[in-house]
Amino acid sequence: RTQQRDDDDDIPETISLGESIDLGGQLEWKRERRSNFDLNDAKRADRTDDGTSLRAQVTWEPSAAFAARLSLRGNLSVEREQGTPTQRTDNGDVNEAWALWRNPFGLGLNVQLGRQDFDDEREWIYDQNLDALRVQWVSEAAMLELSASTVLADGSPRDRSTTNYIAYLSNRDADRHLALWLVDRRDSS
Repeated sequence: RTQQRDDDDDIPETISLGESIDLGGQLEWKRERRSNFDLNDAKRADRTDDGTSLRAQVTWEPSAAFAARLSLRGNLSVEREQGTPTQRTDNGDVNEAWALWRNPFGLGLNVQLGRQDFDDEREWIYDQNLDALRVQWVSEAAMLELSASTVLADGSPRDRSTTNYIAYLSNRDADRHLALWLVDRRDSS
């Protein structure tokens, strides 16, 4: 699960910058045009919305025991409506910035630290990037993941004042997947 990627987070093509560094990027542009969107024929009001999103990601994996990723995202939206000033909204954030140590000191654990993606397969319980310490134990029959997390930046005031303790236990069976989640969310505000 630590390296599992969402379809919405996946950057399918990357280029290699060396033996251990990959760079990927994705640019998306969407236009929506609505003619006479207010349905008032006496006052013509057409509207055009443009949305642009740019993502860049660098993954460094110098050995089988260590990996790190930095993923940035920027968004720009422009709304043009007849008779009103053009509205521009832009923002950017760090999507992911983490380091992963696989089996440090031969303990059979994986340790991940930094901003990372938290979600369950169906994204019913969680789908958010959190600043966290995550420890994972994996065997043939089961996986246990424990984490402590919060949002240090780019979140709502409530998210920034909340600490999450999450436990996830799974049977790792693709045909009959069973999992138990425990989420303890503590809001200090």
